[in-house]
Amino acid sequence: MQKALCILAVLAMMLGGCGAEWFPDTVRSPTTPDSFFFTSVTEQTPESTATSNTITITGIQSGSAPISITGDPSSKYKINDGTFTADAGTVNNNDKVAVQHTAASGVAQTVTSTLKIGDKSASFSSTTANIKSFDLTKSAAAGTTVVSDPIPLTLVPGTYTINILNGKYSFDGFNFVTIEQTLYLNNNQTLYVQNVVPSKSVLTIGGVLCTFTSVVQ
Repeated sequence: MQKALCILAVLAMMLGGCGAEWFPDTVRSPTTPDSFFFTSVTEQTPESTATSNTITITGIQSGSAPISITGDPSSKYKINDGTFTADAGTVNNNDKVAVQHTAASGVAQTVTSTLKIGDKSASFSSTTANIKSFDLTKSAAAGTTVVSDPIPLTLVPGTYTINILNGKYSFDGFNFVTIEQTLYLNNNQTLYVQNVVPSKSVLTIGGVLCTFTSVVQ
């Protein structure tokens, strides 16, 4: 019994002193870059083009590494001054890379693209604003007062601050006002904008800029 305990003690000492040999450090792949990150963007206009910050590639021991992108079907990346592409390729140390995709079509929705270089990856996300902006134009005789066609709002129901520059607005088509108001708005609630031809009205709803322009017929 005593002999067995001595053998176990010797084995324990041998294992304890050889930890580095039993658990060697992970070998870094020569195509592994230094870590990289993208900053997410918010308040994006629905269906607009969302472009990430530009990163600089470093740390690839072999000098170059494979690059590819996945996620939303509109996802693309660009190397230096090249064009945006969805095709897999190769990237080198000190190259500058940016990611791009089309923002969601609805409000308060997120689209994500994931860029992979070597065995490292990072995601870029864009989130649309809570309300969809509009940019409308209508023609009429010079000097006349013109009212926009009905504008159904696309938004997340909630409380919004509304103000207008160079014009009036109404939610019923009759009582047009110029004052700033804070109102609870529902999705598809109908808005009207009024001004005198020719002019451009800028309506701000919850921080989102919307425009109605009247031009001479």
